[in-house]
Amino acid sequence: MLDVLTGFAIIFVVIGVGFVLAHRGVIGKGEARLQFNRTAFWAATPALIFSSVAQSDTSAFVSPVVVVIAAASVTTMVLYWVCSRLFFSRSGAETMAGAAAASYYNSVNIGLPIATYVIGDATYAIPALVLQMAVLSPFIIAGLNVQGTSLRSIWRSVVSGVTAPVVLAAVAGFIVSAAG
Repeated sequence: MLDVLTGFAIIFVVIGVGFVLAHRGVIGKGEARLQFNRTAFWAATPALIFSSVAQSDTSAFVSPVVVVIAAASVTTMVLYWVCSRLFFSRSGAETMAGAAAASYYNSVNIGLPIATYVIGDATYAIPALVLQMAVLSPFIIAGLNVQGTSLRSIWRSVVSGVTAPVVLAAVAGFIVSAAG
């Protein structure tokens, strides 16, 4: 039980530090505040994903746990997409955002630390992370970026999804892990 509390305490401490820094003016307002987001998106999160996946055991990627996670994620996403199209009449990007929110869980920022602190092993958090980052994220990012129905717009969206830093980090980490 202490491990669970430690895992969550670390997360709350990081949030609390961010809150204090923002209120003291260390973290700027508006555009300045986004620098931390950019650092996390382009450097910190991909580095965490790469190192975690590269050190993982690839045999865990073919477990029943991963099949259940994949089936649940895709089913939830599709159900949201269908319900949204039938009942809410939103744009493709808004529908994709809702589908992602309905099916995505935080395997990186919460799943990895909690699995490590509570269980002492991130064996099943890593395949879930790779599933989200390398398989689902490209579709989600592409769906969020589509600006029209032209082939050029769709192609740019697909490229942005496949080349996102978190996607590349997950794929590169898996390759390194599989290569031993």
